[in-house]
Amino acid sequence: MDKNMPICGMFPRETLKAHVEREPEREPERVGEIPGAFGGELVLQDLEVVIGTLADGDTPGIEGMVYDAVTEQPVNNAHVYFMRRFLHDFYNDVCIKFLRNTAKAMGPDSRRIITDMLVPEQVEVYGPKEVYYRLELDDHDWQREDF
Repeated sequence: MDKNMPICGMFPRETLKAHVEREPEREPERVGEIPGAFGGELVLQDLEVVIGTLADGDTPGIEGMVYDAVTEQPVNNAHVYFMRRFLHDFYNDVCIKFLRNTAKAMGPDSRRIITDMLVPEQVEVYGPKEVYYRLELDDHDWQREDF
C-alpha cells in the first residue's frame, strides 16, 4: 500500500504532534525515522481494540492514545492532525463529524492532513466469482465436494 500511496517527504514534520490513523503497524516507525520528526510530541490515536494490541517498544517515542473519532478530539492545538486511510470506511455524514471534531481542537497554526483513497461506488469483480462466495463459507462448507 505504501508503494501506491507514499507519505514520506510529502510535508515538513518537524513539529508533528498528533497522528490519527487506523493502521498503526508500520507507519509510526517510518514517521520516527524521518530526521527532525520529533520537534514535538507524537501521538498515535486509535480505538482500544488497536491501541490495546501494542506492546512496549512497538512504537518507540510515540504515545499511544485510545480515541474514537466520533468523540471530541482530546489533543488541542496540535501542529498537525494527520488522518490516514480511514475516512473511506465511513459515510459522508460520519466523516463530516470526524472532521468537525478535529476542527474544534485545531489552533490558529494547526494543519489537518488527510491521506486517503477514493473508492468507487461500484466495483467490478474480475475472474471467477465462486472464489469470493467461498470466503463466506465455514470450514464444513469448504470440505464439501459438491460446491
